[in-house]
Amino acid sequence: MDSTIIAALIFVAILIVLGLFYTRMGNLGFWKLASMFPSEFMAYISRDDTWIISETSTPRPGPDYVGPLKFVDNNIVYTLFAKAEFIEKSQQEFISKYKPLTPEKTFPYVSLLALIYPIAAILSYKGASLLSALGYGFSNLGYLLAAAFVFGGSFRILGLDHRVQVIIAAIIFWVVGVIITNV
Repeated sequence: MDSTIIAALIFVAILIVLGLFYTRMGNLGFWKLASMFPSEFMAYISRDDTWIISETSTPRPGPDYVGPLKFVDNNIVYTLFAKAEFIEKSQQEFISKYKPLTPEKTFPYVSLLALIYPIAAILSYKGASLLSALGYGFSNLGYLLAAAFVFGGSFRILGLDHRVQVIIAAIIFWVVGVIITNV
């Protein structure tokens, strides 16, 4: 099998793993939901014994707490700590209460189709080594995300809903691609 085909398959596998992680794992959905309903979130955690809220950067209350976590509401930066054994349960309760209030998003077909660009770039890089082709694909993904930053502001197939996330990912993918290509 040609190295560019293998590189394209590895590239797709990496993107699938990253997309699944950012959209379904890691409770990033919880923090997105909290940012959509900041006042409700602050009211919720102030009633929940799992959380400790501070307006200053305080040291961790103990080894059984996770944090510090930062959250902004009404231009005030709060430092949060949560009991490690209860944080997931608390997050799930908040999600189950406020998730139905958010509009349902359709499948991100546009960003999925846009991934044809870096995959085609990998496949057109004939005669290259596996790493060079893979790096070339990541560099082109960086360019694609830069265009998504300018024109759309999101790239939802990878779980990037905001312009800041998109430009950070664009820079990271471009730098990784340049490094891998030049190794």
